[in-house]
Amino acid sequence: MRRLTHAFTGFSIGFLAARLWGGNLALAAYPLLGLLGGIFPDFDLKSCHRVYLHNLFSSVAVTSGLYGVLVGSGLPTVVSGVGSACFLAGWLSHILLDSLTLRGVALLYPFDKRMRGLRLIRSGDWRGEALAWLIGLGLIYLGFIVSRP
Repeated sequence: MRRLTHAFTGFSIGFLAARLWGGNLALAAYPLLGLLGGIFPDFDLKSCHRVYLHNLFSSVAVTSGLYGVLVGSGLPTVVSGVGSACFLAGWLSHILLDSLTLRGVALLYPFDKRMRGLRLIRSGDWRGEALAWLIGLGLIYLGFIVSRP
């Protein structure tokens, strides 16, 4: 998948979360955190791509660190939790989308380095890109039609 596709999908997840749980600050912060989560796994491009950052362990570990930073900065616990959840959701959407490609991802690294996934499409194939954009647009649409509590 292309980086822009991952960014858009992560942003869409954050936008939906902002509409469900947020106020004015959340409308900017949650989508941004989702976007950052959506592109963060590609920071391993230079070494063992789709291994070090394309797994459940690293996503949870980094998100836990982010949560600690947000709480430590004085943000309310709920805001920190939802913001961290947006980041994690963006990251997991990245892993899910890359698992659809022929290469797959090392989902269980460091415990198992085997590449796993559905392996349905080539990386960068227009069908996978279109599917990801449709999912992102669907999430944004849901964000517009849901009512906040």
